[in-house]
Amino acid sequence: MKSLTQYIVALGVAALLTSPGLALAQGHAGHDGMGHGGAAQAAPRVYSTDAEVVEIDAANSRIVAKHGPIPQVGWEAMTMGFQVGDPGLLEGLKPGDKVTMDISFGEGPGGPTYAVVDLAKTGQ
Repeated sequence: MKSLTQYIVALGVAALLTSPGLALAQGHAGHDGMGHGGAAQAAPRVYSTDAEVVEIDAANSRIVAKHGPIPQVGWEAMTMGFQVGDPGLLEGLKPGDKVTMDISFGEGPGGPTYAVVDLAKTGQ
């Protein structure tokens, strides 16, 4: 889905989004599958899921999507909002579009963080 350069940029965005002071979308209720332990912060993890676009807020680089389960973090399928690391990923999207999302998960000072670091239409 991505070139090596895009992957490196996505990891950089994920690192920024999970650094102290920049934690986004923290503490979303019902996502207790992500631990709140340890003093050391783990590197962000990136997982993919299929989703349907519900709403786009380009001005705030946010998307609401109905996504599939993400068992690696204990999430069931649900509809929720996400911060998008690169606002350009939202260009050309509209509600109803089917997409694959790469979501970066990390730990911030206030708990778990997550953000979309890549997004591609699936055409389905």
